[in-house]
Amino acid sequence: MQRASDSDLSIKMSSSSPDRSFHRINSSDTASLTKPPWSTVSILILVGAIIAAVFLADLLSPLGASISFLYAVAILITAWLPGPLIPIVTAGVCTALILLAGAVTAASLAGNLLMVLLNRGLTIAVVWIVAGVVLHRRHGEETLESIIQGSPIGQILIDLTGRIHVMNRQAESLFGYGTDEWIGTAGERLVPERFQAEFLKLRSELVLAGPTTRAKGQGQALIARRKDGTEFPIEITLSPARTPTGKAILLSIISVSEREASQELLRIHARQQGVVADLGQFALEVSDLNEVLNQVVVRLAETLDVEFCAILELMPDGKQLRLRAGVGWREGLVGSATVDGDVTSQVGFTLMSHAPVIVADLRREFRFSGPALLTDHGIVSGMSCLITGAPDSPYGVLGVHTVHTRSFSQVDAHFLESIANVVAQSVQRFFAETERARSVEQLRRSRDMFLNLIQNNPFGVYLVDSNFRLA
Repeated sequence: MQRASDSDLSIKMSSSSPDRSFHRINSSDTASLTKPPWSTVSILILVGAIIAAVFLADLLSPLGASISFLYAVAILITAWLPGPLIPIVTAGVCTALILLAGAVTAASLAGNLLMVLLNRGLTIAVVWIVAGVVLHRRHGEETLESIIQGSPIGQILIDLTGRIHVMNRQAESLFGYGTDEWIGTAGERLVPERFQAEFLKLRSELVLAGPTTRAKGQGQALIARRKDGTEFPIEITLSPARTPTGKAILLSIISVSEREASQELLRIHARQQGVVADLGQFALEVSDLNEVLNQVVVRLAETLDVEFCAILELMPDGKQLRLRAGVGWREGLVGSATVDGDVTSQVGFTLMSHAPVIVADLRREFRFSGPALLTDHGIVSGMSCLITGAPDSPYGVLGVHTVHTRSFSQVDAHFLESIANVVAQSVQRFFAETERARSVEQLRRSRDMFLNLIQNNPFGVYLVDSNFRLA
């Protein structure tokens, strides 16, 4: 693991010096702060050997002075081992051996029994105090690590020399590391070499500052490097931290690309909702259904950036649908082209669905087959949605299509569904107004026929109201 020299901690940043040098990680020094430098078995053997050596030395020193206190060394070494039981078990074994050594040598020390008991008692007290310190330290480490792991953003804990102590799951995902793969990695390895001086400057300023220093580089823009070498923009904040082993530095990392993607998603959603509102207002102001449908397909294709958009109207026989409005299709097809509404086709499948149907790749679609209208134009991806008409009866299908492979999001699907609702309301209003106009026309004709009958009647005819007054 990397050892930072004094020059590392007082490094001066120079933007005009491309040949910056850094202390590199030694391949043989790969232990992190909380990971044992040797295997668990090796440590257990070492602990056992120390306990055995102290026990034998204790037997040779009957008073137990100084020698038995070395049991504390074995307990301190258990801090490298996982689990809270090992220090407790070790302290129990040491206590038993202390008492056993005292019992074995008691006969030769009859005149100094009080001294023996005092030495043994103090030794046992020291053993359990050290065990308590180890457990407290371990609890502090586990608490700090659990807080870091629970953070919703990427967080990395490094020591003052730059070695990584803890990397939470969000940071592992950002940098492409698997669990514990970051062991032996220096913090500056997470940024490209051309930005390492800037990173080390922030770190050294925090190290050299006082204990009350606040975070450095609040949300500072930087370029990070993943395990595979790819680079991505981040915002990084370095904060002082204190661990059971001493001072440390907490790196809080936010991926700018993810944040920008979220902001872009919000912008897209806002734009789509604006289009829905505009089309809804347009549909209320225009009485011609064809004009509404033509405006819908144009705005929908522009907003979703697709080459094709279609409104398919269900024909009276209920078996076929006519291309009522659309953009991108070959000349002459809009208004005349028809597609089958069979359940094995995409159109028929959409008519039976209660949610938008998303097609990632029509060539590999197994739920239904694509109609000739789509395959003849080389359609690959698209979405389709039901347009409701009169109660309990569909009007048709609204679809968007592209010749490129594209993954439409749920936001896109909700937008398509919202536009389909606008079309449905326009269709229902058009049908209602048409029916009203037809009823008015029928009443007018009946009135004209009635008046004509009266005017041409050879007999005298009078119209009276319910009170027999002339109307």
